Amino acid sequence: MIKIIFPWIPPSKKNSKQVFCRWWRPTVIPSKAYNSWHKKMTELLSDITANKTKYKNNLTLEYIFYIPYNKDWTISKRPFDYSNKIESINDFLVDIWFIEDDNYTIIKKMYVEWKYVNFGEWKVEIYIKHS
Repeated sequence: MIKIIFPWIPPSKKNSKQVFCRWWRPTVIPSKAYNSWHKKMTELLSDITANKTKYKNNLTLEYIFYIPYNKDWTISKRPFDYSNKIESINDFLVDIWFIEDDNYTIIKKMYVEWKYVNFGEWKVEIYIKHS
């Protein structure tokens, strides 16, 4: 089992995406906040990015979101959407070549739970089990 700790909850990759035209064709790219988070996580988790294990099948991913008692929102006062955050994390794991892809043939099960923590202590723990 592998444990990865993200010290921040990731921004949603899809909710604030950027659209621009390239040769009359619309192109969609992730938000600036997501790109910044991605870069910080790549630097912070350099031991994982250097490993490049590239798991190929039968993974179980367990996510534990640590959420402050008082809402610590910096941009919005709305609760966030778990599925968008999980998708951002999974895309990051694919981008750093830790898992081959985040489709159903590789990730067989996903569990999500949350726990309250003191104000300002956002984080996400991920447990990756290979069966």
